[in-house]
Amino acid sequence: AKVSIVDVVGSKVKLVRKGREYQACCPFHNEKTPSFTVNEAKGFYHCFGCGAHGDIIKFEMEANNLPFMDAIRKLAVKRNSLYDIMDMACRFFEKSLHLPDGQRAMDYLHRRGFEEDIITKFRLGYAPGNNGLKALLASKGISEHDMAELGLIAIPEDKNRRPHDFFRDRVMIPI
Repeated sequence: AKVSIVDVVGSKVKLVRKGREYQACCPFHNEKTPSFTVNEAKGFYHCFGCGAHGDIIKFEMEANNLPFMDAIRKLAVKRNSLYDIMDMACRFFEKSLHLPDGQRAMDYLHRRGFEEDIITKFRLGYAPGNNGLKALLASKGISEHDMAELGLIAIPEDKNRRPHDFFRDRVMIPI
């Protein structure tokens, strides 16, 4: 239920929104005119050309030639969504702002006229320079690949250097 059928199907074919549904050329047979529809609200796809029809699990099975359990495993939300990872990072930055290391950043924000209610409302934070975010996320089972994809860590080209927090000693304003 947490996985969007539009996201899954959209990773295989280019979906175009048409009213409440999405349309594309069917991934299961060759066609030039789109006859494949995806209905997000009802959670199914249907092709009017070849008759392919099913839910997100059946699509994963058919599109990737997987048995049922492998399709379930692939769709299961075992790892945190990227949104959840960004929220973890935001909470880390918020907390860091209120720690002794974040005092200079807090003083800066107060000098600029930011009161505590605004700091809280807009979730302003501080990125310390100690690779604390990378360590926290790694302890939660987040892969370096996901951290790098989100721009939270930098992975040096020089393999002798270790990945490190991308943002260091900075005031953070989440967008």
